[in-house]
Amino acid sequence: MKKTLSFILAALMLLALAAGCASDSPSGNGGGNTDPSTDPGGSNTDPNTNGGTSDPADELVTLQLFSMASNDSGLQDRSYWAEILKEDLNIQLEMLPAGDDAADKLLALMASGSLPDIVVFKDDLTYLTDAIEANFLINLDEHLDKLPNVTANADGALQFIRDFASRDTGNAYAVPLGVSNQYNKMGSVVGPYVRWDLYKELNSPKLADIEDYIPLLKQMVDLEPTTPEGQRTYGISLFSDWDGVVPWQVRILCEMYGVTQDGLASIEYNVNTGTLTSIFDDSSYFKRILKFLFDANQEGILDPDIVTNSWGDYWDKASAGRMMFSYFDWTVGTYDTTEKKEAGNTYKGVFFDNQRKIINAPPYVGGDGGSWWIAVSSSTQNLDKALAYVNYMFDHDGLWRLAWGEQGIAWDLGSDGKPYRTPLGWEMRNDSLPFANGGLIAEGINIPATRGLTWSTIHPKFGARMDELDWTRGSGAPEEFAVDVEWRTVMNALDDIDYGYKNGLIAEKPFILPMAPMPDEVKAIADQVEAESKAYVYRIILANNEETFNSLWDELVTRTAGMGVATVEDWVRDSFNTAKNQGSQYAR
Repeated sequence: MKKTLSFILAALMLLALAAGCASDSPSGNGGGNTDPSTDPGGSNTDPNTNGGTSDPADELVTLQLFSMASNDSGLQDRSYWAEILKEDLNIQLEMLPAGDDAADKLLALMASGSLPDIVVFKDDLTYLTDAIEANFLINLDEHLDKLPNVTANADGALQFIRDFASRDTGNAYAVPLGVSNQYNKMGSVVGPYVRWDLYKELNSPKLADIEDYIPLLKQMVDLEPTTPEGQRTYGISLFSDWDGVVPWQVRILCEMYGVTQDGLASIEYNVNTGTLTSIFDDSSYFKRILKFLFDANQEGILDPDIVTNSWGDYWDKASAGRMMFSYFDWTVGTYDTTEKKEAGNTYKGVFFDNQRKIINAPPYVGGDGGSWWIAVSSSTQNLDKALAYVNYMFDHDGLWRLAWGEQGIAWDLGSDGKPYRTPLGWEMRNDSLPFANGGLIAEGINIPATRGLTWSTIHPKFGARMDELDWTRGSGAPEEFAVDVEWRTVMNALDDIDYGYKNGLIAEKPFILPMAPMPDEVKAIADQVEAESKAYVYRIILANNEETFNSLWDELVTRTAGMGVATVEDWVRDSFNTAKNQGSQYAR
């Protein structure tokens, strides 16, 4: 009864908030000019450069939107992107508050008997399928003629919903968000990154395999045995906060070879060969990386505190410059300051010849940035407008403009047809300068949390990504650090991924659906194996000599075999292959 009462109270609160939003004059995303005749952010009426202008005879419609993934609320009518929605669709959004207790608020709305015009579900499919069962949602398959962008750009995602989130109806009652059929070439950037100044001082040696970093890192430590503050330096470090059956850093080092254990219990998947191997096999990359770390310790360049280091400890040491090796560009802590970059004393990518950097498969069924699904309420009085909004969320032109505003303000096209940020755009992006009619760059796809296509999706007209990573720099761009220009010149590449593709160091991961939940009896064994691995792995790395290393390894293999690890691995192999085969039908 207490739970029911809380739902009813929450529903009444939401209704009161909605009424207040409709009657008040909200602040929206910032003040400013909202007259489209004088607003540079709302002046483009060319249907060839936007999502399609609305019929001027249409009446402006306010759609209520409840997004479990958004923290914003109120009528969104004072921003550049609100003007774009009005111009293209004759729509404005009224956001119902979600926040940290979004799930409770959604349940309260459902308890009230209806949902707002548009709803974004998140986290898992439970809320979505419950809403389907209660007949709260429109069957989108009956309106595909009004969703041409969805069917063109998210066809596999729609089919996934029909197959896995339809309450056995076989119909699509929602569309996944964050969809793309293109590899996110920046989504899985991984090192190694090392101190570039010291690497050059050592004559930039070529590296064939991960083991070749040990003499390199040792020489670096010899060059700089302490920080300017007098703290001892090391070649490499670890922390244990994120460990599973495989320590997090061990997993990342394996992934530098195109081998991942992510979500696979004690199995590792080789993206290069498509093979599945037990991590406890003598030929596993898991064992190879443990041996690499053991050798680093034998050379005296492994941080001795790897057992007790927390993520915070690691961050502090990285920020102080106490490690010469970094797994990602963000695991250097706060070390790479402007002052250090100006001096060339910074971390840059230095890769090895046999490296295979894993690039995750495109999110064909959504999920880039989170598991979100957009749906239309069966209670809506504005069905066509609600469908038009959903369709617009999968339109390249519309999303581009919602993210960056009208052409000629924050961005423009060069003579080569490629986008670039204008001088004003650099100022807006770097200094958080709002548009003249309100709102900061990218609020148009971040505030409603309804972006259908990913940031990394390539616009078919421009041949460039929405997130500007492959844009032309253009005039007005801030001066680059000399070390960045030097790195690009030396490596003959624009960035890490460009270098990887040019030199055959990339392993593109095929699209694989999430595996089914592990049965309780199998998970019980997997948990035992994980605990045993955690108990042994650091002892193996810190073994006194190679004989002890091998002895401890053999003990771990024997003990996990006795626990029944083969049962876990057989289940993982079967489930993985099923998920991989199922995934292939949505990769389109």
